[in-house]
Amino acid sequence: MPDFNPVETLCGSTRFCFTRLVNDLDALTDEQAVTSPAPDTRTAADIVSECARVNWHIGRILRNAPPSEEETASSREEMAACSNSKQKARQYLERETASLLEALQQIDPSRLGEQQKLWNREVSLFQAAQLPAMHMFYHDGQLAYIQTFFGDQENHW
Repeated sequence: MPDFNPVETLCGSTRFCFTRLVNDLDALTDEQAVTSPAPDTRTAADIVSECARVNWHIGRILRNAPPSEEETASSREEMAACSNSKQKARQYLERETASLLEALQQIDPSRLGEQQKLWNREVSLFQAAQLPAMHMFYHDGQLAYIQTFFGDQENHW
């Protein structure tokens, strides 16, 4: 049995979930991606932009460079600017996922047990590094559900 490589596992999970999320975003038309399927619901572009922002945040944590309040405010503005365009949301997600993967590949695996404050709780860097994949997978389910509002019952994985 091969040795367990936590960094390869984290990168693989991140790539897997990113690919599924992008596939489901791509299955929506440009108009569908920016249309709320029901009153008081989020659009697919908004959801994807949030995923990009979380990937950005966790990448900073893994680089041992937690974002400042000013950087966090700036990232909120970028998320909002990308939330009204399928193409911008996709590009934002691609960029921040690539940056996250770079941070993952550069981390010393011995650091993964270190405790880090993340959104007012203590987690290990390994737990923080798992979050982007889980977050994208969770929101991918929402995109798949949004597709059904527009009559698309197909699985796009």
